[in-house]
Amino acid sequence: MSISPAPAPRDPDPSCPALKPRSAMVAKADRLYADCLERAVKQAFPAIEVRHAINLKSARQHIAAAEVDFLLAGVGFTDGDALEWLAELVQTRRARRIVVVTARREVRLHLAIRELRVDGLFNAFEEGLPRLVAALSQIWEGRVYRSESFKSLLAKPADDGIALVRQLSIKEQLVLSVIGDGSDDQEAASRLDMSAAAIRTHRKRLHAKLGISHRGELMRWAIRFGFVRVTGEKIVRPGFFQLRERVSRNPFEPPG
Repeated sequence: MSISPAPAPRDPDPSCPALKPRSAMVAKADRLYADCLERAVKQAFPAIEVRHAINLKSARQHIAAAEVDFLLAGVGFTDGDALEWLAELVQTRRARRIVVVTARREVRLHLAIRELRVDGLFNAFEEGLPRLVAALSQIWEGRVYRSESFKSLLAKPADDGIALVRQLSIKEQLVLSVIGDGSDDQEAASRLDMSAAAIRTHRKRLHAKLGISHRGELMRWAIRFGFVRVTGEKIVRPGFFQLRERVSRNPFEPPG
């Protein structure tokens, strides 16, 4: 499995840093958490206007109505895959600077964020308000920010599962993100537009590569490493759309 290189800094906009950002949106389901992020944004840029979104639906509506200079977003929404929305924003640039703020450490999540090439990735568990304020200023100047703990996450040894994930082909990861919620072969085949026989083949390969023997173990593995997330509203598959796009571009990729 190939991994995209670390993102290079974006070219500074002609207005940066001569002009300060005028608008920001904080997209977090937890209002207290969101208020803390708003405080950091206003410490960095006192005159900025900050809006809040408590779920993906409202976040999409806000951004569709008006572009923002800064977006601070979590990835734990219960009404959909935040990574899919962030990928759209990276392409459309309706948010000039995008910062993901999270404490989650699932391997699949961080591989997907790395592919997105967002402007900032901040560890809310290990770094505090002063560090975030400084990071926001750095990001506005056109420099990419990554928390040190997240930089080292994907380089951890095999017992953290990184090496196991890297053994999987992109198509195997795509299949895992579906059967990892307990879907049977026919259900997965329908969702992925594949044959049930092909799903069975991928399931056998996944069992062999991951050293597991039954469906329950596969579900636990998929959840632990972030291929599947179970919320109170739905099953979320972080980065599913990215995997599907990569498979569509290279449908004959050999097994990893």
